[in-house]
Amino acid sequence: MTRELRVERDALKQAGGGFEDGARDLRQAQSRLDAALQAEGKCWGADETGKAFEQDYLQNAQDVLKLLITVSENVEKMKDGVARMAGTFGDAEDASGGGNRGRRGR
Repeated sequence: MTRELRVERDALKQAGGGFEDGARDLRQAQSRLDAALQAEGKCWGADETGKAFEQDYLQNAQDVLKLLITVSENVEKMKDGVARMAGTFGDAEDASGGGNRGRRGR
């Protein structure tokens, strides 16, 4: 039994655009979170309990904001990876003589 894999490379590239949308959404969420945290300021107070909270909270809050940026950058790179994958599949189809079938989407 012969098995084959066909890829509609244009559709695959287009679907990869969803990663760009996801990255944009993450950047927007990070921006809204940052603005909300800035607006609240140091609302925990300056007493002993507030200082203890601040010690753990501030660095963790900054780490989360940085992480959201890193995640959005990596999600955006996935779009490029999907486009490269579509190209690689297309090249393989072309090399095997099946490229015309894949372009017609059968």
